[in-house]
Parts: sequence; C-alpha cells; structure tokens
Amino acid sequence: MAWLQAQTEAPSGTETIMPFGETPDAVGHGTYLVSIVPDSMNGVLDRPRYTILSAGSVDGHERSLELGVRVELFTDFLYFTDSEHEPGSGAPIWFHSGDVIDGPLFTNDQMSIQGDPTFMNVAVSAYGGAGDPNPSHEPGFLYYNGDQFNNIESAEESNPPHDHPDFQDGSSLGSRYINYPGHQLTDEIAVAAGISVNGTYEIVLGRPHDVTGEPMYGYVSYRKPAQGNSSWTDVQISSFNGLMYINGSFDVSGVLDGTLTLATNGSVSIVDDILYRDSDAGGPTAYCDDVLGLITGTDITIADNAANRDDCVDVFDLAVLANSYRMTSGATWNNGDFTADGAVDVMDLAILCNNYGWCAGGEPTPVLGAAAVVAASAAPGAAAGLSPPGV
Repeated sequence: MAWLQAQTEAPSGTETIMPFGETPDAVGHGTYLVSIVPDSMNGVLDRPRYTILSAGSVDGHERSLELGVRVELFTDFLYFTDSEHEPGSGAPIWFHSGDVIDGPLFTNDQMSIQGDPTFMNVAVSAYGGAGDPNPSHEPGFLYYNGDQFNNIESAEESNPPHDHPDFQDGSSLGSRYINYPGHQLTDEIAVAAGISVNGTYEIVLGRPHDVTGEPMYGYVSYRKPAQGNSSWTDVQISSFNGLMYINGSFDVSGVLDGTLTLATNGSVSIVDDILYRDSDAGGPTAYCDDVLGLITGTDITIADNAANRDDCVDVFDLAVLANSYRMTSGATWNNGDFTADGAVDVMDLAILCNNYGWCAGGEPTPVLGAAAVVAASAAPGAAAGLSPPGV
C-alpha cells in the first residue's frame, strides 16, 4: 500500500508489479513476497484498481493476505480541505452548532468544534498522522470549550458539557496526510476548463428567464456585478465539459441540473441556497445525477446575509450565542455579536432574549430585561455557564 501511495501517478498496464523484487525477502526466521496485480479493466475504468498480494512463510507455515484497493479522488469527499484556519489571521475555522455536513469529510488539518455540529458521514483528520509536515502535532480535535480563551485539544468525540458533535458514521484521527496540489491544481483546471473568465463574478444556477420567469434548469449563468446592470451570459451545462474556471473570485447560488465544477484561484462565497433539481425535503433523491464541485485557491464562505438566515430567533440562535458568550474580540453576527462591537456579552444576550420566538424580517433591537430568565426557560442546557445580568 505504501509503495502505491508513494507513486506520483497510478501504475499503468496490466502486468503484475513486484515492488520489492521477485525474490522473497527475509524477515527473522521467515520470508515474504509482495506483488501488485492491476485490474484487467484499468484501461477503461474511471479510476484504476489493484489487488495487493502478500505471502509469508516461517518454519514451514505459510500465510497470505489479499487486499483490493483503488485510486482515491477528491470527488470522493463532500468536504476536503488542506487547512482549517482562516487565511491571514490563522484563526481556527469552527464547525458550529447547526452545521450539517451531509457527506464524507477529510482535512489535513485539525477539526475545530464549537457546540453541536452534525457529521452525517465519516469525518477524517490527518492532523498528527503519517506525513503531517509538523511532527509536533498529536491527533485530536480542538474544542471551543465554552470560551475563546479555554480551547482544549482532545481525541475524544465529545467535550461535555460544552461541545457535543454528532459523528453519525464515526470519525478517524491521525489519518495519512494527503498532499494537496494547491495552485498547481487550479492552474491545470484553467487549461482544461470549457469556460474560463477573469475577474469577480456572480454565478446563478438555473436562474429565472428574463422574459418568461421560468427557471432555466440545466444552465449556468454568470456576470460581473461590479459593472452595474451587466447582462447575463447563459450557457447550457451539457454544451461544454462541465468545468468552469474563474481567475478571480465568485458568488454562487441556485438550482443545479447536471454535473458542474466551478473552480477559482481566489475565493468562493455562497450567497443563497444551492440545491440539486433531483432532490426533495430529504435531500438528493435515489436517482439524482446532479453533482456540483467547488474548488478554491483560498477559502469558501457562506455569506452573512438575509438570504442565509431563517428570519427566526430560536433555540439554535441561543445555542450559538451560548457557545460564543464572553468572546471579547473578533466576534461577528454569526457568533451572536448583534451589537457589532466584536464581543458577545450581556447586551447581545438581551437582544436575543427580547426577540426570542420572533419570525419576520428586520433587525432585533437592544432592549435590556430579564434576559437570563428567558434564556434559561427557553433552553436550560444551552444557557449553562452564562452569568445573569448584574452577577
């Protein structure tokens, strides 16, 4: 396995490979011989497969092992990152309460957990694993632990009473580090892309037709928003190779009907829902063939805007604020900083509690009151660790 992983390209052909020679190697009182048999269909398979055979003999006893492997692709993961820290500041990127990762996750970095995010498939971290360029790293999660100054590292899958991630398919720490090609990858995509543009773009999938108002399913539309009323360019996804490269950055939203990869050497901002046409309330249907790939040279963010809020003040908002309470700097609206002073404190708690249960448009207003009483009655568990006003 290690020999295959060390190759820069998957071995071609169908001839049996003897990675350590055709003569058995001696170990202790015995010998072993390893061979790798390529799949006979490797010439037509989308990813090569191999069978690793290892035969050992000691004191007249023989044993053999057989393992089937295949080439791993980035598309095997819903979420793949090389770094889980913000560019520039180096601050951890937190998985928060309310986050749901509905697919396999892999990162070369440490996973940072704040509250109760949900991971519906296996979550894998290579932090501290074989190949990690920093030998001082130890496998484990970084937990927010109720306060930005109390972060702790732990290999446990929860950190009561503050952080309770739901790993529905388990987690794996200290996995093998995967070298991320970075800008080399985006450079190669730029050459292969069926559509290549320069600048900052707004991209909408299946946007409404200008005349009929009907969704243009199966189309990707793009324009430069900085140019005011610039017209849309609408392209049917099936008319090109499904790979679009933006030398700059882009915002994206809409309903996808087809297979599309959007790549950039800059940043991506998700400004509204991105849905598959073949989906329902439970997610993609069993026959869904819609696939979206997002590749970025820097970061992917979910825009803090009206479209990405549910316009309701509820227990989820309270849980986010409870986990961020006592942040003294760097806080945003997403952390519960409703006063925009960079901190999460009693004023923010008062705003939330005064508007608890409210669903509409607009902005909550700061009104002090029995904030801790409302918070405790709304969600006693979420309010744990908060000091009531005046204490």
